[in-house]
Amino acid sequence: MTQAGTGFDLERVERETQRIGRELFDRVKHEAGAFFRSERWTGQLLEWSMRHSDTRLQLFRFVDVLPTLNDPEDVVRHLREYFEGKPDPFGGLLKMGLGMAGMGRLGAMATASALRKGVEQVARTFIAGTNTEEVLKVVEQLHRQGQGFTVDVLGEATLSESEAETYRRRYLELLEALTTQASRWPKVDQVDTAPWGPIPRVNVSVKLSSLYSQLDPIDPETSTREVIARLRPIVRLAKERGAHIHIDMEDYKFKDLTFHIFRTLCDDPEFKDYRYLGIVLQAYLKDSEMDARRLIEWARQRGTPVTVRLVKGAYWDFETVHARLEGWPVPVYERKWESDASFERLTRLFLENHDCIDLAVASHNIRSIAHAMAVAKELGLPPRTVEFQVLYGMATPLRRALAEMGERVRVYTPYGELIPGMAYLVRRLLENTSNESFLRQGFAEGESPEVLLRNPVDVGREQAQREDGHGAAAGAAPAQAGQPGAPAAQAAAPARAVTAPAASSAAPGGDALNAVGQPYGGWGSGPEFGLPPYRNEPHTDFSRADARQRMQEAFERVRQTLGRRHPLLIGDDLVETADWIVSVNPSKPSEIIGYAGRAQAEHVDRAVKVANQAFPAWRDTPAEKRVEILRRAAQIMRERRFELAALISLETARRWGGGPTRTPRRPTPARSYHPRAAPPRRAHRAAAPA
Repeated sequence: MTQAGTGFDLERVERETQRIGRELFDRVKHEAGAFFRSERWTGQLLEWSMRHSDTRLQLFRFVDVLPTLNDPEDVVRHLREYFEGKPDPFGGLLKMGLGMAGMGRLGAMATASALRKGVEQVARTFIAGTNTEEVLKVVEQLHRQGQGFTVDVLGEATLSESEAETYRRRYLELLEALTTQASRWPKVDQVDTAPWGPIPRVNVSVKLSSLYSQLDPIDPETSTREVIARLRPIVRLAKERGAHIHIDMEDYKFKDLTFHIFRTLCDDPEFKDYRYLGIVLQAYLKDSEMDARRLIEWARQRGTPVTVRLVKGAYWDFETVHARLEGWPVPVYERKWESDASFERLTRLFLENHDCIDLAVASHNIRSIAHAMAVAKELGLPPRTVEFQVLYGMATPLRRALAEMGERVRVYTPYGELIPGMAYLVRRLLENTSNESFLRQGFAEGESPEVLLRNPVDVGREQAQREDGHGAAAGAAPAQAGQPGAPAAQAAAPARAVTAPAASSAAPGGDALNAVGQPYGGWGSGPEFGLPPYRNEPHTDFSRADARQRMQEAFERVRQTLGRRHPLLIGDDLVETADWIVSVNPSKPSEIIGYAGRAQAEHVDRAVKVANQAFPAWRDTPAEKRVEILRRAAQIMRERRFELAALISLETARRWGGGPTRTPRRPTPARSYHPRAAPPRRAHRAAAPA
């Protein structure tokens, strides 16, 4: 089937994908299980994790915390707390360690030493060394084998400016050492050239959060200025030495800020004509296609191509849990086939725009790799237009096979100390042992190539048919949305909303649904109402530009009201008082927020009297009417949530977006009543107001 108006033959691409995929499987099948039968500790932990998925996270948490435990007795205590009564992931070491507990500190020291050595061995499977000298040996060997590299200095989210400055110096020292060493290597055309000419031999990946301890999407201007101040010398040296700098993508909350910093850097006149700068795009994000199209448009206007490393994404667990915790829509696709289909759509999109995007396909999925090669062939692109990237210590047979086929291969090669490398190590362990891991299914469990090479759109269609039971019609939507090269309108809508819209204005299933599919408004507070459990109003996502804009506008409105007097309100009367409570901005005492009337005893007596007079009418008001009044009050708070947050921020001198300025929680109690809910048995006898 040729796609109308494009000359792109989807059926021919699928046939070629299958052919290339089978060839790759044939090339790697003799080494397929080697990774899971690697060094004793690595193979043992991976195999144990796949057999004990229920306690796998316990193991990875222990691995994560181990480098921070300085006392051997703490190590044994954690070992007991994590694994006593559970299967032993350490080949008898657990039993030995617990058995030696009676030997006191000597036994604890022996157990802790053995554990540390084992975890370090696992780490060295995925981490190329602890210092520059060690990683230099690894990357030189890769180059001799006809494979490129991108070196990553382990560590992210620095906690101090001195630490960020240390990372800046390490990047500069790394560039100096790599470029000096690499200049002496013999030329290898397969990795040193591309269709447009020579390409940098040295490639370094940088995490922006390592360069600024206060990186925050709430303050993009400061974050951009401070990061670029540290990044500019790194890129300047790379340009002078002919190296490539690639910006890694991290948590979803940093995505828009990372793109902004990258574009700002690349548009700097000093670097505007430098081709060897790159960014990462995560295909598992629902708004990835929108980001891709914006990136293409910007790169074309810039006039100099940039590199995009296309990945599936490594933070799925965190993004899913975090979004549900906050009550936000989940930003990532929640089914594997959706991420796979997105990856293929984006592959074609970038290759169709190869004049401004140099694509690096970073995947261990043979289907995804074969599809990229088939699309490049269908578009008539020269050999080695696409670069294929794999992770150090993973899918070694696959990268060898790709190199043997003449493809341009690059290995993502992290190095550094063990403690900052733990987050990276645990992500790799999770990736390798996931039930849906391609490496696990293909290399450890021996799943057939026919299954692993299936078009993700077909997989989605079949899943929809099984779940919905509506036959072919149920699969129509996934097939259309997942079609490679589908227009942006068919792609998933952006995942985030500034805030949840009012339930009254949202259609069922629309943006007013939270992460678990429940309407934001009108929730009950328990089973006595016959409604779902109470849920908090979601916080605002201030990583979004539109949310920050609304907050800034709210500050402007609130500042126009500062300094006003607010008398007591008793019944329908405004009551002036002799004394006033003065509210000031703690960080700027000269700024008076306002004056509130200071009540005296007579004011309290008057308020109680008015309340008692009003009680009979309130008591006799139908419950549904009282509920509606409360709901309306909550709705007013929701509509003015940004003003309330701005006022709290000024009155408490706290940064907005955190702490007590996160006022969106407040309207929820009032909204927990439902106008159609059966009132409690004694609801007609309302309590007297306090």
